[in-house]
Amino acid sequence: MMTDTPTQPGLISLQGIGKRYQLAGQELSILNDVCLSIASGDSCGILGASGSGKSTLLNILGLLDLPNCGQYHFAGHDIFNATPDDLAAIRNQQIGFVFQSFNLLPRLSALDN
Repeated sequence: MMTDTPTQPGLISLQGIGKRYQLAGQELSILNDVCLSIASGDSCGILGASGSGKSTLLNILGLLDLPNCGQYHFAGHDIFNATPDDLAAIRNQQIGFVFQSFNLLPRLSALDN
């Protein structure tokens, strides 16, 4: 379990985040030098054209994918130094997902879903 103590202000802090993929032998840069800070209790929207990297950024913010470079602190924890088990625990305890296609169960209430 992560034992580092919070050192960054806010809930989410991204500095210089970059994400690249290999596609057909070529490197495809999706995110370049993304900086973002979100305080606890704040809400924000991520807007952009199709293919601009919104889903990639959301996957990184939700700890489903890791960036190739930069610094990412979530609730004060350095995500680059977290183990897969640490990331799973943070997702389980501190992050909620509402997917675009919802995947709701019709027999359950909105609260139960």
